[in-house]
Formats: sequence, structure tokens, C-alpha cells
Amino acid sequence: MTFRPRIGDEHRSIGVLDGLGTLVVAHYQDPRKLDLYKSLIRLVLLYTSETWALSKADERDLQMFERKILRRIYGPVKDGPAWRRCTNRKVCLLIGEADFGKIVRIGWLHWAGHVARMGTDDIPNKLLNNHLNGTRLRGLPKLRWQDGVKKDSRTLLEVRNWRAATLNRLNW
Repeated sequence: MTFRPRIGDEHRSIGVLDGLGTLVVAHYQDPRKLDLYKSLIRLVLLYTSETWALSKADERDLQMFERKILRRIYGPVKDGPAWRRCTNRKVCLLIGEADFGKIVRIGWLHWAGHVARMGTDDIPNKLLNNHLNGTRLRGLPKLRWQDGVKKDSRTLLEVRNWRAATLNRLNW
């Protein structure tokens, strides 16, 4: 998976958000931190995510990383006389947007529609439509990008034949 080294780089970039904390009064949620997160950190991490094949463990790691950054941005919550960490549900409600997993899946569908509408001589379309012959390795089959697109077109878009649905660009 190509995003795992990126998560380490993004952990180092969290220091930028900490530096902004010194510019404001303590326990004040600075909207600039959230803007930096959305415009820099999230976009760098999701670069080329349209071609990833995510397992459940990969998706969980991405969501943990996102919640860690958002907790640092929003800070602790005052619960009576004590302070406590913000819960996962509260963090998701505060951002008001889709999580990493859903963003990646929507990117898959956008890229799948783009490739399916390409000409038959274009290399991405050839790779999408050709089947490789041979035997697979023993054990659990590796995750395939096409399987993820097929599953997500059924669950997110409620479309059974995603290749036919991509031809209608307005509805896709």
C-alpha cells in the first residue's frame, strides 16, 4: 500500500498545527488549523488514492490518523471540573464531512467512470478491460481495485452494472 509511508510523513507535519496553537488563546479552536488540515494534510495523504485497493485494516489506519489530527485541532472537552478526550463520534460530527474511507471510495468511482469512458486504444482502458491469463498464488486472493469499485457502486450508488452506468456521465 502506498499510503503507509505517507502517514509517517503526515505525523511529522502535525507540528505545523501545534505551532499555530501558540498564536491563539489556550483552549480556543482556531479555524485556521482545520483549514490547513483540509487543504494540505488531507490532500497530500489522499494523493493518487483513486487507484488504491483498501483493506479494512488500511481503512481503519486512515480513520485513526484522521481522528488523531482532529483531536489535536479541537483539543480536549471540558466535562464538569475535569477535561477529557473527545469521543470518536463527536470528532466525526465536528468535521461534518465524509471520512477517509468514503472519500477514497468516491474517488474510485470517479476514476472508474473516467477510465471506462476513455477510448479503447488508451492504456488505462486496456488495463481495465483485459484479463491476464495464468494461475494465481495460493492463499487468499489479493485485493483488486475492480472488486472494490464493483462493491462500492452497488452500496454507494445502488448500481448493479457500473460499466454501463458510467456511459451516462450526468448520472454517474
